[in-house]
Amino acid sequence: MVQKNTESKKASLLIGVLTIISGLIGTGIGVSLQGYWSSQLERQKFEFALIQKALETSDNQEAAKQLLFLVDSGVLQSLDSSKIRRLAENPEQLPILRSPIVENARIFLLAGTNERTRAFNELSSELIKAGFNIVGSRQLDDPERPNEPEVRYFNSTDREQAEIIAEFVQSQLLNQAVRANFYQDSTAKPGYIEIWLGR
Repeated sequence: MVQKNTESKKASLLIGVLTIISGLIGTGIGVSLQGYWSSQLERQKFEFALIQKALETSDNQEAAKQLLFLVDSGVLQSLDSSKIRRLAENPEQLPILRSPIVENARIFLLAGTNERTRAFNELSSELIKAGFNIVGSRQLDDPERPNEPEVRYFNSTDREQAEIIAEFVQSQLLNQAVRANFYQDSTAKPGYIEIWLGR
């Protein structure tokens, strides 16, 4: 009887030790994976910042040279360097944000979720540097707006400007598709454009 109790205690102790060990291993793997993905995210942010810096110039040829340098030097490791090379080999296709081409260019930033509003500051900064006037920004709950980002313009004279902005916003959102769409609104004066960052 004493022997059975001793064996039962040993078995319980062994199960407890194995449970603790497996828990520690699981926790260790979880922490390692979290650390890996965090470092990958930071790496992507760093690389994206370098690409943004290269695109800050209004000279497509210079931007292309800088992008090719980043690719050839091996700095870009987590982003698709082959795609960036293809873009850089066609400088005229690079998404450079040029100065406003319409008078009194005004932009309002909108997003459907708090997470999407986090892009407001960086986007505003780039648009202001290019010479645009940011007239406001806010989170908006509007079920009639699309889930995806878009650029809205309300006067036909703003179409080309809206398309340039849409191309730029697309580059800022890591090439998530962004379209420039016309909406009828008689209250919107020429030069007014909305950037909707989606939900």
